[in-house]
Amino acid sequence: MKTLANFLKEVNWEEEDIISYEWEEALQQVKENWYALKFVNNQTEEICLEAVKETWYALKYVDNKTEEICLEAVKQNWDALMYVDNKTENICLEAVKQDWDALKFVKNQTEEICLEAMKQDWSALMYVDKSIFKKEEEETITIWENVYSKAEFEKAVANLKPLTT
Repeated sequence: MKTLANFLKEVNWEEEDIISYEWEEALQQVKENWYALKFVNNQTEEICLEAVKETWYALKYVDNKTEEICLEAVKQNWDALMYVDNKTENICLEAVKQDWDALKFVKNQTEEICLEAMKQDWSALMYVDKSIFKKEEEETITIWENVYSKAEFEKAVANLKPLTT
């Protein structure tokens, strides 16, 4: 069975060669169906933001992933973090606020991000970079991992404050 994909390979074309939208039409098409973003040649932040407001998954097709666009996607679903190239503290914190498990995808952890995750679930400790804490707190966290019950851990974490305060 000959599919469009097979035909395009035979004639050495890409799907993008068939459909191409310019700005005015692109914005309208994206408003009607976010997937049209894939066929927009000159993506603007406005067009991309419109697509991402429809669904966070549109971030996959955004050429220039600004913080505003990425934050919009992550606010909808923290899974969007997988398509974010520049994971700023603000974007990562938003993801972790939704689900502590997002911490495992945060490379540049901060105390604030880690504390947010640990306040949600003590299991977040397995992803925490303890080196970002003061030496005493780092040692305390290590002890918590080995000694405390979940209730004791949650009570202790509630009393922790970020270095910046």
